[in-house]
Amino acid sequence: FLLTDIPIIHPDLEKVKEIALENPVGHIVYLANSTDSVSIPVDKLYIFENLTYYPRINLTPQSNAINLMSNDKTASNILETVLYPEFNPTVSTVVENAPYTDSPDIQAETHNSNYKIISYNPENIKLSATSDVPVYLNIQDTYYPGWVATVDGNPSNIYKANYAFKAIAVDAGSHTIEL
Repeated sequence: FLLTDIPIIHPDLEKVKEIALENPVGHIVYLANSTDSVSIPVDKLYIFENLTYYPRINLTPQSNAINLMSNDKTASNILETVLYPEFNPTVSTVVENAPYTDSPDIQAETHNSNYKIISYNPENIKLSATSDVPVYLNIQDTYYPGWVATVDGNPSNIYKANYAFKAIAVDAGSHTIEL
């Protein structure tokens, strides 16, 4: 959901609610190419639902991954790749510095996978995941060195994925993943 004081017309957003304010508040607007600002009275707030959001956590087949090494010349194109209109992060993952996996040449068009959040705290995430193919567990939290992950209690790498997020390689089967 998006809360704003500006009415927005966009095909991906649906206005859910319009809230009239009893006492208008000042919206500070900074003028372009200047340090000057102007206060504009605001008497309404709007709540919009994003109709095309991507889930915070998802599983994508490793055979659909785009593996890039940080010293690869194409690595500078990671942002362009994930912003490309046809790129769908619920189907494939751009993974940096992951080891090459001997995956089938054909991408997995269908796979049975699901996950369940056991606990989700700012400093600890615990999930269970089941899949019939090796997958990347993608977590749309900012990638930052220092996180440690385990799969079934065994240490596992956390890869930088889709430019700014986390991914963990998970084999086919049922597993418990902790970060």
